[in-house]
Amino acid sequence: TFLVAFTIQTFPPLTKKRERNGRNRHLTRYYFHDAAFLLGSPCVLSRSTCHRMSTMSNIIDLLFVKAIKSYTRKKYKNVLKVGAPPPATPDKHDLPTHSSGTAARSILALSKTPSSGSSLLVRRAKAHEKLGQTDLAYADIRTAVQLDPRNTDAIDAAQRLVRVVLKPSDPSITIDSDESRRPPLDPVLAERLTRLQSTLRTVTDGSDTAIADLVRSPDLVTVLRACDPAAAPDERTLALVIFSRLFNHPRAQPTTSGAASSYPMALIKQTCATHFVSVLDSTRKSDRALAFAALSAIFQTGPGVGAFVLNREGILEEVADCVELESPEVQLAAAEALALACSDRACRRGVAVYCGAWLARVVAIKDADERLKAAAAVAITKMTMVEEEDEVTGQGGAQGGEQGGSDAELAAGMMRMQLKDDKLADLFKDLIKNPKSEGTTLVNAVEGLAYSSLNGSIKDKIAADPTFLQSLFSIAQRPDTVRDAPLLYGIATILANVTAYRPVMTDEQRQLKRLRDVANAKNNPAGGGKLASADPASDPRDDEPAVSSRCVTLVERGVVPALTSLAKSPSDNTRLLIAQTLLHLTTPQKTRGAIVQQGGAKLLLILTLKSTDSTTKETAALAAQALAKIAITTDPRVAFTPSQRIGLVRPFLSLTRGDHPLSCFESLMALTNLASVDPDCRARVHGEDGLTAIEAAQFSDNTMVRRAATELLCNMMFCEPVFEAFADPDSKAARNRIKMLLALSDVEDVPTRRAASGTLAILAASPGVCAMIVAEPRGLEVVVGLVGEEEGIEVQHRGAEIMRCLVEHGGKELGEKLVEMEAHLRLAALVKECDVMEVKAVAMEALKTMAEKGVKM
Repeated sequence: TFLVAFTIQTFPPLTKKRERNGRNRHLTRYYFHDAAFLLGSPCVLSRSTCHRMSTMSNIIDLLFVKAIKSYTRKKYKNVLKVGAPPPATPDKHDLPTHSSGTAARSILALSKTPSSGSSLLVRRAKAHEKLGQTDLAYADIRTAVQLDPRNTDAIDAAQRLVRVVLKPSDPSITIDSDESRRPPLDPVLAERLTRLQSTLRTVTDGSDTAIADLVRSPDLVTVLRACDPAAAPDERTLALVIFSRLFNHPRAQPTTSGAASSYPMALIKQTCATHFVSVLDSTRKSDRALAFAALSAIFQTGPGVGAFVLNREGILEEVADCVELESPEVQLAAAEALALACSDRACRRGVAVYCGAWLARVVAIKDADERLKAAAAVAITKMTMVEEEDEVTGQGGAQGGEQGGSDAELAAGMMRMQLKDDKLADLFKDLIKNPKSEGTTLVNAVEGLAYSSLNGSIKDKIAADPTFLQSLFSIAQRPDTVRDAPLLYGIATILANVTAYRPVMTDEQRQLKRLRDVANAKNNPAGGGKLASADPASDPRDDEPAVSSRCVTLVERGVVPALTSLAKSPSDNTRLLIAQTLLHLTTPQKTRGAIVQQGGAKLLLILTLKSTDSTTKETAALAAQALAKIAITTDPRVAFTPSQRIGLVRPFLSLTRGDHPLSCFESLMALTNLASVDPDCRARVHGEDGLTAIEAAQFSDNTMVRRAATELLCNMMFCEPVFEAFADPDSKAARNRIKMLLALSDVEDVPTRRAASGTLAILAASPGVCAMIVAEPRGLEVVVGLVGEEEGIEVQHRGAEIMRCLVEHGGKELGEKLVEMEAHLRLAALVKECDVMEVKAVAMEALKTMAEKGVKM
């Protein structure tokens, strides 16, 4: 729905002169009729309405709201209330160009699946292309490729669109569109683009021999030079596409038979390394800057190739020898390349040994260029924080000695510069708070702080700085930030880290951790073979009280509107982080009301909608669990509209079918509250086969899950189809259900007994249920036990009601059986000793019914 509506929004606007023409207004109505038809909701604006609109955008806005409301009412009835104004129409000139490429790529180094970051841009580009807006389509594709050079869908679309956008247009066409206003290409640039297109065709469709010949030819040099930050955006996009195809070619993958591939990957690596060295040795600083820019592009599209180039013997030594004397332009390009390289473990070690001291000095210089300091600080943060994570998770590998040497070199450089992790975090925070920070500098600062925020002390400093939080939230809510997916991902990562609770380890995981700690102590002679005392995994700042305090602080500072803005990102990974953050924020009960007031419930409802792949399904599950927490402690009639309450039933039921006891328990509790206030919710639970899920949860090994399922079942008894499913004595399934309820009425857990006996008390109004209770071998024994003097008043109340119904429907014979079991004495004790009038009245009514049936007591 969003994609088609956005396509309507970006329909080429007519000029004011043409808008005043009635014929064009009439055509506009049919354009929008077609668009609304795509939405599945015929929504035509009248001619008089079009006349009243002063601009085309007003018509778009009105139709957008009408179409979306109509569609969602029909397709997603009672799921989402849409009433917000449409997003502003983006102008193609506002699309991010990412002049150096780093701004679009830095934060994605944190993501394990970077292709999801540009998927929505590819979909929007296809919509633009269908409307004939090839320039807008190409702009989206170009941005998608720059955000994730290995997104195969973006690469395929770029390969197709580049031929359309760059070909000469037909002079006879005079349509008033963006494409007709495209300036003519410079002849020199056009020639270079033609060569790059030819190279792309060879890489995509050529044989292994043709690709090998291409790698040996000057055409590869042309591709490398297209990575220059000063090159045209079209050139850089094509270069990234070519590299992605070249380094990730299907034929480069190992064959299933184990046979060696004929793809010239070794030649590609060797040639790239040779060209890098030759350009790095140039006497011109622009060439040396180009070398590092090309290396950055290689790391983005083929990290393995980049690692091969940088880890060649003598390369890092040469970089370390010359970089300190280079111009700021070359130093910036080098620092950005090293920051990207530090995402690779092998490269991190080498960079720390040879370049760690220089990077530390750059960060320590007060008057150094902020862009350079940000890139250098990101590299240092990756080296320090990721190595700590490797130690905690035991991923140091067999190269522990080399790793120790790299750590020592970096630590020595940081000590000489009096540079600590806190100082790096302060640098990132200052850059983010500085309103002049933008582009690459801002993205690098956010990326660096995203890594630093894994540290408990940094988490506390972030939460305790209201000025920084205000700056971070304002950046997230800026209109231009919405189109900067890497920046949004970085901010979402910071918030997720600050609010993250420590995962609960299983017994097996705890045992493995103990063994790993012992092994690390034996391999640490400097520590005397003792266990490390400062284990990051046991940091008290990550204990539940500390995390809850940070969550409360962030909610009080207004984090939810910032998360709402972040959710506009096309990245599934960003939306996953937002769902995680909201789940963390709703964990303390005192934050839930404020989250609802700030619009958090609406945001969570949006996140629970359509889930297709594994990432979005996880997002939907986390968002549903956060909603369940809200529904448990907040009156559903206050937190949600009637349609929203009904829409929550399906995601909550999905959680009950999962493998996580906590989310299953919370969703069952939330459904219990919904079923207690809304008959439509009870009907929806039944309609979604909720009875099967509830009964499955009653067999859980977890006491809390069994209790919640039984409480929900008790509330579901007021749904007639559910009642009938339990009340038919001729049904084997009904008899088994009554047997289960009798068993649960005799368990040790009091709340479970109370819920199960309450369900039986409701069902006992049916003669068939009473007959099934009597037919069970221990049925009467369990019922009489419910009114025992050791039971609580609530359970006794339910037991007395069941006995009243049994005598009412079973007559004198059944009454006499109860007397034999001394049930009448227990009822008389309730009448005499109970202070609760409702319970006393039910016990008196049961005794009265016995007397009326002629039972001798």
